[in-house]
Amino acid sequence: MGIWGLAHELGQAAGNLIGGVVVDIMRALTDNNALMSYGAVFILEALLLFSALFLLKKMDLRQSVALKADEVRSAAWIANSVLDN
Repeated sequence: MGIWGLAHELGQAAGNLIGGVVVDIMRALTDNNALMSYGAVFILEALLLFSALFLLKKMDLRQSVALKADEVRSAAWIANSVLDN
């Protein structure tokens, strides 16, 4: 669990809070039209998903994999030097 669990739960809580606020605001603006209110939240979530996918596409994952490989080699070298002594 740890930090990843905490980050997940905080993200869920923030999403629920923001979604609820948007629904309440849209219901006030659209004379209690539930379809428009929940539709606005769905569209907002879809826009955020596509923006996250766009940002993910711009990331260079090969560099991250290379850094992890260097860390593994360093850890193996340290382990071997400790075990040899």
